Amino acid sequence: PQWQKHRAVRHNSRMTPLEPPSPAAQVAGEVLRAALRAAGATVVDVDLADTGFIVPAYTHIVFGDAAAYHGATLDTMPEKYTPNVRLRLETARYVLAEDYVRAQDARQVLRHRVTSALHGRDVLLQDGMIASDTHTTSSCLPLSSW
Repeated sequence: PQWQKHRAVRHNSRMTPLEPPSPAAQVAGEVLRAALRAAGATVVDVDLADTGFIVPAYTHIVFGDAAAYHGATLDTMPEKYTPNVRLRLETARYVLAEDYVRAQDARQVLRHRVTSALHGRDVLLQDGMIASDTHTTSSCLPLSSW
């Protein structure tokens, strides 16, 4: 497995999941944690506190960015998009600037929480995903890609 190439991993933290993981993800997570422990890593549980704002914050940020990025193409060549994508992008135009700014603030709160959780650790694990401290909050790999 690819994780064996990363012998420098010293500590790993198990995050409280945003949603209950599937049984398959739970099993895969336990197998991964057991393998990391066997390789000498220390695995500890951490709590990122209230994470219920992640999905709304993400949605408002992505919608605002997508509306700006795709706006000209939507106006000049709407047929280039599938109906579902075009509908989402058209809807994205109605995200208020104040919602976008609040979502960016929430993003900073999450970034601080993740950075704090990574302090003294190399990896945050959550059944179904892995976030590396070198790409905090922006690099997630599903376990199935390993």
